[in-house]
Amino acid sequence: MTSMTEVFAQQVVFAKKLRTSTLASRIEILKKLDFVVRRRQEEILDCLQFDFSKAPTETLLTEVLPLLSELDFCLRHLKSWMKPKKVATPLLLLGQEAK
Repeated sequence: MTSMTEVFAQQVVFAKKLRTSTLASRIEILKKLDFVVRRRQEEILDCLQFDFSKAPTETLLTEVLPLLSELDFCLRHLKSWMKPKKVATPLLLLGQEAK
């Protein structure tokens, strides 16, 4: 079994890698997550019912559907979020350009 420390270390490495990822790779990751959630929806409902005694309908309405909605929102807006933006340059760096 993987320890929490190892999981956290893996997440730190992945977060650094994700900062330099392309639009296409981020879209692929989001689409994979959407696919897995949809494919394993029944398992998710069963697990939350077993672990937290949460009714499947409640889980669907409060956990699964909002997640799928957020994934769709992210997929629609990711391209514009990734566009470089000019930002104000501090006086110490006058004459330079910041993005």
